[in-house]
Amino acid sequence: MDRRSFLKGTAGIGTLAAFELNLGASAKDIVDGTGVSKSVKSICEMCSSRCPVDVRVEEGKCTFITGNPKFSSNKTAVCARGGAGVNQLYDKERLVKPLIRVGKRGEGKWKEVSYDEALKFAADKLNEIKEKYGPQSVVFTSKSGESHEQMTNFACSYGSPNIFSHWSCCPITEKIAIPHTFGTSPKRDFKNAKYIVNFGHNLFEGINISDTKKLMDFADKKDTKLLVLEPRFSVVASKADEWLPVKPGTDLAFVMALIHVWIRDEKYDKKFIENYTIGFDELAKSVANSTPKWQEGITGISAESVERIANEIYSKAPQVIIDWGHKTTTTRAEYQRTRAIAIANALMGNFEKKGGLFFGKNAKKFNELCGEDLFPVLSNPNSEFKVPKSPRIDGCGEDGSKHFFIPRKHGVLMDIAPAILNKKPYPIKGWVNTRFNHLINVAGTQDVIKAINELDFVMSIDIYMSDFSQYADVVFPEATYLERDESI
Repeated sequence: MDRRSFLKGTAGIGTLAAFELNLGASAKDIVDGTGVSKSVKSICEMCSSRCPVDVRVEEGKCTFITGNPKFSSNKTAVCARGGAGVNQLYDKERLVKPLIRVGKRGEGKWKEVSYDEALKFAADKLNEIKEKYGPQSVVFTSKSGESHEQMTNFACSYGSPNIFSHWSCCPITEKIAIPHTFGTSPKRDFKNAKYIVNFGHNLFEGINISDTKKLMDFADKKDTKLLVLEPRFSVVASKADEWLPVKPGTDLAFVMALIHVWIRDEKYDKKFIENYTIGFDELAKSVANSTPKWQEGITGISAESVERIANEIYSKAPQVIIDWGHKTTTTRAEYQRTRAIAIANALMGNFEKKGGLFFGKNAKKFNELCGEDLFPVLSNPNSEFKVPKSPRIDGCGEDGSKHFFIPRKHGVLMDIAPAILNKKPYPIKGWVNTRFNHLINVAGTQDVIKAINELDFVMSIDIYMSDFSQYADVVFPEATYLERDESI
C-alpha cells in the first residue's frame, strides 16, 4: 500500500489540515516573556546524538540555536535538524491540549479535554486492564534517550516487563554486537588516527556533528588514509583516499579475509591478544579458509587488494580504526559482520591508544584511576526501577529464546503486533507510547493497525499527531527539549 493511499484511508498526518481544534502553539502559549535577552545551555534532542547547544533567548522567546562553543568537538556547529529546533518549539501544528477520541480509531475525531480529565481517563483504563488481565498485558514503547528512561520507569512502576525502544528498528546490531564483544561500547578517536576503514558510515551526510568534524580533521591530513567500502559513491566515499565498491551485504567476507591474512602472517598485537582476549584459537580456526582469493568471488574486491590493505593497516597500528559505523542492513549477517570488525580492531591492539579506540570514563572511573575522590559522582535515580522478571511477549533476555541476547529494556518491536493478534504468550490489551511512530518505523503497517484495533486502550504522548497517535484513545501533548530542564 503506498503512502498516499495509507494517509487517505487511515486519516493519518494529512488530516491535520481539517482539524478545527486549537492545535496551534504560539510563543505566548509556551514561553512566558521575561523581557531579558540571554544565552541558555541545553542538549539538543532533535536526534539521538544529543549535541550540547547554546540557545539564544530574546524577550522570553527562543530565536537561534548554535552548538555550545565550550564543547570542544562540536564548538558552535549544529546540523540542519538541530537548528530547526526553534521551528519545532513554535510550530503551529503542535499539540497543546490533551485529546480524547470520540470517533472510530483512525477516523480523526477528537475532543479537547483538561489534563485532569485526560489523566483520570488514562488511569482508569490502565487500572481496569491491570486488575482484569495483569500488568504484563500492557506494552510500553518509546524513542531512545530520556523519553525511554521515563517510560521504562513508568512501566516498571505499573508492573509490565514489556518495554520497547526504537533499537530493534535502527541501531540494534551496533548496540548488541559491540558490547557482546568488548563488554561495553568504546569510542573512536577519528581525529588522531592514521588509517580508517569505513564501511559506508556516511558521516558527511549524517547528523553526528562531533564525529563528522573529527573525521573532517582526519581527512585533511596528508599522512593518513581513509579507505571506504560502499556499493555507492557517497559523499564519504568521495572524500576517501581509496574507494572499493564492495558488493552489497558482503562486508563480512572482506573482514574475515583481513583477519585471515593477519593471523597467517602473524601480523597482530600478540601481547594485547594474550593479556586481554579469549578465544583466539577458535578465531584462527574460523578464518582458516577465509583467504583473500575466497572473498574475491563474494565481494568483488581483488585478492591482491586485500593483501595490500591488510599490510597497510598493520603498518599503521595501533593508530587505526576499523569503523563498525551505525548500521548497514537489518539481517543476521550484520551481527556477525559487526563482531568481525570488533575483533579486527582488537587484533590491532588499538584500545586506549591515541588514534584508536577508548572507553568512556565517568567521574567514578576517574576517581579510581586517581586513587582519591577528586570528582563528584552523580547518583542514578533510575536505579530504583527494576524491570519485572515475568515473561515478555518477545522472550528477550530469557533462556532458550531466540532473542536471549537483546536487553529487556529494549525488546523487539516486530513481535508486538503478532503477539496481540495471536494472543500468545498471553493477551495484550493496552499500549502506551511516547514519541515513537510505530506505524511508520516498523514494517507490516496493516497488521499493526489490525492489532491496535484489538486493544482495549491506546495512549500516545507526542509533540505532533503522528500516525500512531491517530489510533490512540487519548493523546497527551509532549514538551519539546527546549521547554524542559531535566537534561544534564
